[in-house]
Amino acid sequence: MSNKQHFHPMALLVRFVQLAKRWLFLLIIVYINLRNSSYFLLIIGIFISVLVFVTIMDYVFSYYQVTDEHLVVYHGIFNKKETIIPYNRIQTLKQRQWFFFQTV
Repeated sequence: MSNKQHFHPMALLVRFVQLAKRWLFLLIIVYINLRNSSYFLLIIGIFISVLVFVTIMDYVFSYYQVTDEHLVVYHGIFNKKETIIPYNRIQTLKQRQWFFFQTV
Protein backbone atom coordinates (compact mmCIF):
# COMPACT_ATOMS: atom_id res chain seq x y z
CA MET A 1 0.00 0.00 0.00
CA SER A 2 1.38 3.39 -0.95
CA ASN A 3 0.86 6.71 0.76
CA LYS A 4 -1.29 9.49 -0.65
CA GLN A 5 0.61 11.31 -3.37
CA HIS A 6 0.05 14.45 -5.37
CA PHE A 7 -0.15 14.24 -9.11
CA HIS A 8 2.88 15.22 -11.18
CA PRO A 9 3.59 19.00 -11.07
CA MET A 10 3.04 19.19 -14.83
CA ALA A 11 -0.63 18.52 -13.99
CA LEU A 12 -0.75 22.18 -12.94
CA LEU A 13 -0.13 23.28 -16.52
CA VAL A 14 -2.61 20.77 -17.93
CA ARG A 15 -5.33 21.85 -15.46
CA PHE A 16 -4.64 25.56 -16.15
CA VAL A 17 -5.04 25.04 -19.89
CA GLN A 18 -8.27 23.09 -19.34
CA LEU A 19 -9.70 25.86 -17.17
CA ALA A 20 -8.59 28.56 -19.61
CA LYS A 21 -10.30 26.74 -22.49
CA ARG A 22 -13.45 26.34 -20.43
CA TRP A 23 -13.64 30.07 -19.62
CA LEU A 24 -12.41 31.35 -23.00
CA PHE A 25 -15.91 32.51 -23.97
CA LEU A 26 -15.96 34.88 -20.98
CA LEU A 27 -12.60 36.30 -22.02
CA ILE A 28 -13.91 36.87 -25.55
CA ILE A 29 -17.01 38.65 -24.24
CA VAL A 30 -14.86 40.87 -22.02
CA TYR A 31 -12.59 41.64 -24.98
CA ILE A 32 -15.52 42.59 -27.23
CA ASN A 33 -17.09 44.86 -24.61
CA LEU A 34 -13.98 46.42 -23.07
CA ARG A 35 -11.26 46.35 -25.73
CA ASN A 36 -10.98 50.15 -25.76
CA SER A 37 -11.33 50.55 -22.00
CA SER A 38 -8.39 51.38 -19.75
CA TYR A 39 -9.49 48.63 -17.36
CA PHE A 40 -9.13 45.85 -19.94
CA LEU A 41 -5.63 44.78 -18.88
CA LEU A 42 -6.62 44.94 -15.21
CA ILE A 43 -9.62 42.67 -15.80
CA ILE A 44 -7.49 40.23 -17.83
CA GLY A 45 -4.89 40.19 -15.06
CA ILE A 46 -7.52 39.47 -12.43
CA PHE A 47 -9.00 36.75 -14.64
CA ILE A 48 -5.62 35.03 -15.08
CA SER A 49 -4.86 35.39 -11.36
CA VAL A 50 -8.14 33.69 -10.45
CA LEU A 51 -7.41 30.86 -12.90
CA VAL A 52 -3.93 30.37 -11.41
CA PHE A 53 -5.35 30.38 -7.87
CA VAL A 54 -8.05 27.83 -8.73
CA THR A 55 -5.48 25.63 -10.49
CA ILE A 56 -3.14 25.66 -7.50
CA MET A 57 -5.96 24.91 -5.05
CA ASP A 58 -7.14 22.04 -7.24
CA TYR A 59 -3.60 20.62 -7.26
CA VAL A 60 -3.09 21.03 -3.51
CA PHE A 61 -6.33 19.22 -2.66
CA SER A 62 -5.99 16.34 -5.16
CA TYR A 63 -4.26 13.10 -4.25
CA TYR A 64 -4.08 9.53 -5.43
CA GLN A 65 -3.18 6.29 -3.70
CA VAL A 66 -2.24 2.94 -5.21
CA THR A 67 -3.05 -0.12 -3.09
CA ASP A 68 -2.88 -3.87 -3.73
CA GLU A 69 -6.59 -4.07 -4.53
CA HIS A 70 -7.55 -0.71 -5.99
CA LEU A 71 -6.65 2.82 -7.04
CA VAL A 72 -8.09 5.66 -4.95
CA VAL A 73 -8.39 9.28 -6.14
CA TYR A 74 -9.12 12.00 -3.57
CA HIS A 75 -10.19 15.50 -4.62
CA GLY A 76 -12.21 18.46 -3.45
CA ILE A 77 -11.75 21.46 -1.18
CA PHE A 78 -15.09 21.75 0.60
CA ASN A 79 -16.89 18.75 -0.84
CA LYS A 80 -14.33 15.98 -0.37
CA LYS A 81 -14.74 13.12 -2.84
CA GLU A 82 -13.06 9.75 -2.86
CA THR A 83 -13.17 7.60 -5.99
CA ILE A 84 -12.21 3.96 -5.52
CA ILE A 85 -11.38 2.02 -8.68
CA PRO A 86 -10.88 -1.73 -8.14
CA TYR A 87 -8.37 -3.28 -10.52
CA ASN A 88 -10.82 -5.96 -11.68
CA ARG A 89 -13.18 -3.18 -12.92
CA ILE A 90 -10.53 -1.63 -15.17
CA GLN A 91 -11.18 -2.84 -18.71
CA THR A 92 -9.07 -0.57 -20.88
CA LEU A 93 -6.00 1.55 -20.36
CA LYS A 94 -5.40 4.32 -22.86
CA GLN A 95 -2.45 6.61 -22.75
CA ARG A 96 -2.95 10.13 -24.03
CA GLN A 97 0.00 12.46 -23.86
CA TRP A 98 0.54 16.03 -24.79
CA PHE A 99 3.30 16.52 -27.34
CA PHE A 100 5.78 17.87 -24.76
CA PHE A 101 5.39 14.76 -22.54
CA GLN A 102 6.34 12.39 -25.35
CA THR A 103 9.86 11.05 -25.66
CA VAL A 104 11.52 10.98 -29.04
